[in-house]
Amino acid sequence: MGGGEAASWETADTSIRFSRSCCTPEGTPGCELLRFSGIITEEDAQAMSQAIEEGCEQVDTDEW
Repeated sequence: MGGGEAASWETADTSIRFSRSCCTPEGTPGCELLRFSGIITEEDAQAMSQAIEEGCEQVDTDEW
């Protein structure tokens, strides 16, 4: 046996690691989030949405 078999395993391992890195990580199941349903008022949700829109969705081209 030559070194080809070891190289083949290394290639397979590299491929598997790459494939796993492309997968979306598992999140929290919806049933666990149900307890938070209705906690935020519509008014608070609108205020949060507006703050995000005003403060986070901007690009400062002079930042760099």
